[in-house]
Amino acid sequence: MRLVDIKQIERFESAARLLPERFRSLAHSCDVWMKCSAEEFRFRSGRPFAVSCSGREYEPSPTAVVSPNDILEFLRIVSNGSVHTVAESLKRGYVTAEGGHRVGVCGSAVIKSGEVVSIRNFSSASLRIAREIRDIGRNIYDMLITKETFPNLLIVSPPGGGKTTLLRDLIRLISDGGMRVAVADERNELSAMVGGVPGFDIGKRTDVLEGCSKSEAVLMLLRTMTPQVIVMDEITSPEDIDAMERAANCGVSLLATAHAYGMEDLARRVYYRSVSRLFDHLVSITFSNGKRNYELLKFTDSYAKGIGGHG
Repeated sequence: MRLVDIKQIERFESAARLLPERFRSLAHSCDVWMKCSAEEFRFRSGRPFAVSCSGREYEPSPTAVVSPNDILEFLRIVSNGSVHTVAESLKRGYVTAEGGHRVGVCGSAVIKSGEVVSIRNFSSASLRIAREIRDIGRNIYDMLITKETFPNLLIVSPPGGGKTTLLRDLIRLISDGGMRVAVADERNELSAMVGGVPGFDIGKRTDVLEGCSKSEAVLMLLRTMTPQVIVMDEITSPEDIDAMERAANCGVSLLATAHAYGMEDLARRVYYRSVSRLFDHLVSITFSNGKRNYELLKFTDSYAKGIGGHG
């Protein structure tokens, strides 16, 4: 068995330990292919427990139907027995569990003064398996790195397309290559920090600020850690773009991700009209025939015009 497969199985088993007992045993019974290719565990109340692999869902046992209590038990496990301690994250629909695995939840939103203050009556949950695949970014790194710097790079894919896995490996490569890297890790997914120690190999010269908003973290890291590269996973707000623009104006290289189906999809979104001014290159991740494909593109004047022409 290849080393990469062994690592994938280890990450699968790490995530499976967070499942309630009856689903944990189902996960352990999965075959090697499923363990190597699994991306998520899925709980939907009244429907069978499922494992998502290569973009498709499989039911290890059609009779293993999920109940609302199963979802609550799952949340108790990932919160170490105290769901209220992760309430702030839950109201945004997710929790990052030990090991960097990401938990998503759905249910009934409780609204006060126009804002979501909590989620109750949980109806479904997902556990996205955090992956660490060494050298998945090696070709991209080798093509872009120069003696002095790393260019501003944006990684795009649909949700669950592998952006974070690629980003994490590029952080390691850039850091071990000699540059100071600062990571705004709002959800603790990139580093999987536990007690101040990263759960993933993110390089020797990497500093991480986790737990606060990405835009806030970027500004704090600029003030305190003199980074050469600033990293942000998932640009999701105008504040994120503003913070990255400030970092770029300080002469810092940018490395970030965004949800999109490629450069053309990105160009259609008014929300990202400033992106072409901030980034030099784009990696578009697509999925076909059960495999991910990585396309390295350069931002062009025509792209910038395409963005500017909307809205």
